Amino acid sequence: MKSAVFASALALATADQWESYKAKYNKVYNGVDHEATAKATYEQNMKWAAENSNDEVQFGENQFTDLSQDEYKVTAGLGYNPSALRSLPHMGVHEYQGEELAASIDWTTQGAVTPVKDQGQCGSCWAFSTTGGMEGAWQIATGSLTSMSEQQLVDCSTQNAGCNGGSMELAFNYAGTTNVATESSYPYTARDGSCKSSYTTAIPQGGVTGYKSVGQSTDSLKSALQTGPVSVAIEADQLAFQLYSGGVLKNGCGTNLDHGVLAVGYTADAFKVKNSWGASWGESGYLQISTSGNTCGIHSDASYPTVSSSVAVEEPREYAKGFVRMPRNAAVPVGEITPEMRAAAPSKLDWSQTSGAITPVKDQAQCGSCWAFSATEGIESAVFQATGSESPALSPQQIVSCDKTDAGCNGGDLPTAFDYVESAGGLDTEEDYPYTSKTGRSGSCKSSTPVVKVTDYKYAVPPCEGGSCSSQDEDGLKAALDAHGPLSVCVNAESWNGYYGGVLSGSCSGKYNALDHCVQLVGYDTTASTPYWKVRNSWGTSWGEGGFIRLPMGQNSCGIADEAIYVKASMAASVV
Repeated sequence: MKSAVFASALALATADQWESYKAKYNKVYNGVDHEATAKATYEQNMKWAAENSNDEVQFGENQFTDLSQDEYKVTAGLGYNPSALRSLPHMGVHEYQGEELAASIDWTTQGAVTPVKDQGQCGSCWAFSTTGGMEGAWQIATGSLTSMSEQQLVDCSTQNAGCNGGSMELAFNYAGTTNVATESSYPYTARDGSCKSSYTTAIPQGGVTGYKSVGQSTDSLKSALQTGPVSVAIEADQLAFQLYSGGVLKNGCGTNLDHGVLAVGYTADAFKVKNSWGASWGESGYLQISTSGNTCGIHSDASYPTVSSSVAVEEPREYAKGFVRMPRNAAVPVGEITPEMRAAAPSKLDWSQTSGAITPVKDQAQCGSCWAFSATEGIESAVFQATGSESPALSPQQIVSCDKTDAGCNGGDLPTAFDYVESAGGLDTEEDYPYTSKTGRSGSCKSSTPVVKVTDYKYAVPPCEGGSCSSQDEDGLKAALDAHGPLSVCVNAESWNGYYGGVLSGSCSGKYNALDHCVQLVGYDTTASTPYWKVRNSWGTSWGEGGFIRLPMGQNSCGIADEAIYVKASMAASVV
């Protein structure tokens, strides 16, 4: 009878433990049978943990305890894939040269390591190991610790395979070619995504100058750790790793590398390693791997980035915009888009690649004169469409200073700008009427000699007249761009300040009341992996892609089809 009572009590205790485990790790199972299998696996793993724990190393409960080894390998995101395809300068091999090594190092106490992160069920360990290396190197070089974006590497490092795995060296390659994003501006999603182009810079392009491999010995890894945290590859697919909870791991994990982590220090007995499975795993997200031999393969493939802090992180410039709807004397007519025009529109078009179709990119600087630049650019392109020859660069300053319906550097609108040019008899050249409003002063109107006149202008497609503007005619916009040439358009540029390149990602509202900026639409490509519109801006060539931005098609991104205008122009009689 006593044996039966004891067995019953033990069963109740086990049930309580199981319920506590489910609650702690938010476990939900697909039916009774699935839960029974998971519970049996949990009990088997806990039995193994109890049998193999000792004073030196402990195994036990974590988010993987209810998983078989096969399930664990999938869930843990073991995604390290070594590769010989490396292009960033390999700065040599860091070998131990017999120098005196510190007795111990811990970069977590020196401000060079960010808090433990969680990669989730995505094989992106390589990205977390890479950011850890860059975060440490940049902090040591600059004194500033910034959490960097793993998601940027997952989405944009195309030599790697995102959630299907990658290598730290290839990720260092990518980081050397771009502005490395902050974690906060490009947050982690645990899934593959489209490469974003707008974010805050943590390390500017050129700040990561190369990487060094580390010699395959304990002393070489210790020597490399004198300089900062080191990205390392290990084998993590065995039970010893799956159920690790504390102490020094000395064996049971193999040397077939499948997981990227970050070595952040060492003692006489163990390397301190930061994992990317959250703080509930191991020793608050860390583990200790023995310094005796090549335990878990820890010094089989180690590397760290080299950085140059002389490449300064520039705060994104706050660019001026200036679109303000102005009262209009009459309704602007809408041009006709025929079925034949729609059918004739090619699959891709880029007027910026047609000599003379647009003038070079300009810079409105700190004046809210986008509307004047957009209008001027439209007129210049209209001259090319009418004559087949490149227009002289025309004067946005004349419009800024002399158009009294609009408000100069305080903003304006396209129809009223075109109305002014018509009433003034045309526009002077940029050479004879240069831009002087860079500091935000509109300036006084002065005499001018018109060289180009506006003969007509119309909306390319029906404009949005309020609300969300979600049903704009982008197909018609393609046809108008093909038939009439580059279009003057007004958009929502709120998210453009930090744009560096690629197709703009994330939401960019096209609502009627969101528009704040006017630009020139010059092309599109429906054959690209992400079909896009190509837009010429007036923020200089150092912004975006040489002064251009690409917006995704099919969603009226940033209101690209809300207010699009084509203009007709000719050379003034005096210069014909």
